[in-house]
Amino acid sequence: MDPRVPLGLCQLWLLPEGSYIFSNFVSVGLEVVCDKCELRWCFPCHGPWHEGLSCKDYRKGDRLLQMWALEMKSGQVNAQRCPRCKIFIQRTSGCDHMTCSSCKTSFCYRCGKRYRSLKMFGNHFSRYSLFGCKYNLLPQRPGARRFVRGAVFGMYSFSCGLGLI
Repeated sequence: MDPRVPLGLCQLWLLPEGSYIFSNFVSVGLEVVCDKCELRWCFPCHGPWHEGLSCKDYRKGDRLLQMWALEMKSGQVNAQRCPRCKIFIQRTSGCDHMTCSSCKTSFCYRCGKRYRSLKMFGNHFSRYSLFGCKYNLLPQRPGARRFVRGAVFGMYSFSCGLGLI
């Protein structure tokens, strides 16, 4: 087992905390600069170098930035990734049915899943189908949604004779 620990963005390795030997690194006060990739980082908090800020203030600002990024990602209302080719598709208006201009895959804008239609088991718009959109039934309670859909599927398959094997 390698006792060294990786340093974030730098491809080189540091010895564990408590060691006083730093190969390939030059320390200037609390700022450490890698002589290979010239990455500047703060020794006490192991983050990027934050000149003029204490580690505490830097971490506070970093948390605010992460919270903002999470809000932007979860509040994203104008683009969705194609489930097949992974390019972003932008919706300007209209319904939730999207068709990728690159690979022609049809998918739901709200949940990002492909449209599937199996006659016996329903489709993406079916509320109780296993293949239904998660926003059609109990979107805030995924466990309850899976239980209800599984129970409905079980009753349906048993009544059709699929459960008698």
